[in-house]
Order: sequence, then C-alpha cells, then structure tokens
Amino acid sequence: MTGIRLQVMATVLLMAIGVMNILPWAGPFSRAASAMHVDITELFVQMIPIMVAGGLWVIFAAWWLGRMEYRRLGRVSVSEDEVLKGYAHIRLNDPRFLFNLSLTLTLIACMMLSLMPLPILFMIAFGLACLVNFPTLKQQKEVIARHADNVMAVTLLIFAAGIFVGIKGGTGMIKAISENLVSLLPQQSGHYMSVITALLSMPFTYVLTNDAFYFGVLPILAETAAHYGIDRHEMAIASLIGQPVHLLSPLVASTYLLCGLLDIDYGDNQRVSLKWTVGTVLVMLIAAIGVGAITVLN
Repeated sequence: MTGIRLQVMATVLLMAIGVMNILPWAGPFSRAASAMHVDITELFVQMIPIMVAGGLWVIFAAWWLGRMEYRRLGRVSVSEDEVLKGYAHIRLNDPRFLFNLSLTLTLIACMMLSLMPLPILFMIAFGLACLVNFPTLKQQKEVIARHADNVMAVTLLIFAAGIFVGIKGGTGMIKAISENLVSLLPQQSGHYMSVITALLSMPFTYVLTNDAFYFGVLPILAETAAHYGIDRHEMAIASLIGQPVHLLSPLVASTYLLCGLLDIDYGDNQRVSLKWTVGTVLVMLIAAIGVGAITVLN
C-alpha cells in the first residue's frame, strides 16, 4: 500500500467519467440531441474538440494531484515481491480470467447496442459471473452478503430520487423554475444565452435529473435563445458542458456506490471533487468558445 489517499483516486475517476459521459451512447447526449432535434452524428463531431480539451484538463489535474501526494508522502519504495504479491491473484492463462474478460466485453457491447434494458443485462452478467467464479451456493451467498449493504443503499437512493423528481415534475415546480429563470435574465444577456446555458447546466443538472433538465429546462432556454439568432446545435452543445458536475449530484446513484466501495465520506467527496469538476466545465466552455461551437460576439 503506497499511502495515496483514496479520495484523490475518486476525484480523478469522477472527472474522467464526467467527460466520457458526453459520448453519443450516454444518456445526456441522446437527451440533448432529442430535445433540440439535432443530428447525433453532427453534434458529436462538434463535441470532439471540446471533449479532448476536457480530457487534457483531467490528465493535468491527475498529474497535479499526484504531485501533491508525492510531496505529502515522499518517495515510497515498493519491493518486487510486494508487486508480485499484489498481482498474484491475476493469472492471464486462468480460464476464469478469460471468461471474466469475455463477459465484461460482451456486456459492454450489449449495453452499447441496447439489446436489453440495463438492469436485465447486469443481472444476467452477475448471475453468470457468480456461477463461474463462485461455483458453490455457500460462496455465492457470501459474495451477495458482502455487497448487500451497498446494493440496498443505492436501491433506496434511486427510489428516493424518483419520488423527489416526481414531486417536482408533477407539481409543476420544474416548469415554474425554468420560466422564472428566463424572466429574471436581463434583456441584454440574450446574445449570451449559450454561455449562460453552459454555466446554468452545472447547478441545474446537479439539483435535477437529466430528463428534467433536457426536456424541461433546455427547450425553454432554447426558445429564448432563438430570438437572438442562437441555433439549437449551439444550445445542445452548451447544455452538455455541465455534465462533469452532474456526477456529483445527490441524484446520481453511482457516486454513492463509489464512495461506499472506497469507504470515503460522501460529503468530503463533494467538497474535494467539486472544484475540480467545475474546472473541467470551465475548460470545456473556453474550448467551445475557442473552436466557435459557442459564440460570444454578435
């Protein structure tokens, strides 16, 4: 064990996922394209240089955080025996390793092709993995019991988030928030609606689900932007830039799972990771303005 803080690893992981969450097969991308009625392929081509800039920022942040850990820990020597011991359980010629690798790749392919709903795909993959890696019923029970706490916590969170969003949508709160927001914007800010949307996508995707933001808030912002000559492609790009912050939302179950697996405090993770993910958004926004995907001068 080198002593690197697990929180650092979690922050870098969340930053990387935040950028990759804008790929075409990810939920936010398809929602933005659908809400704005734009071609997915064309939108993705426009997003590529923006995502590259975000990826470079993630690499820089990972290097900077690594340097901070180096200064904190100093030079740590790890013997060859310790390295071999850490990888002793991985045997490339083990049939189970080859099976697990094939199962993982197959699962990813099925997810990308949308052959089945994600819960069904994961349940099938989990069942097959248990049968091969833990052949006895006793071993399977032990594995399920070991992860039951995390599963129950995430399941309850998903139900709670669904109830929360349902109340917001059913009572008209989301629509009211969107309309009030537009009415509060100064008249002279209309020409900068795409920049405003990119900045607003951070807090809005943090407190709302992607469905609520892209199908509830974004169309209203886009309608206002259209009066100032800002097209739907530009608004779709702007709405996706805030996705790195969305992963820190209390409505995202995977972040709770990550904190549970690494045994780190969820509040501490929010506090440490937020400034780095905001940095990702700002870098991507500057890149979007630089390549002309978002205009600031009219």
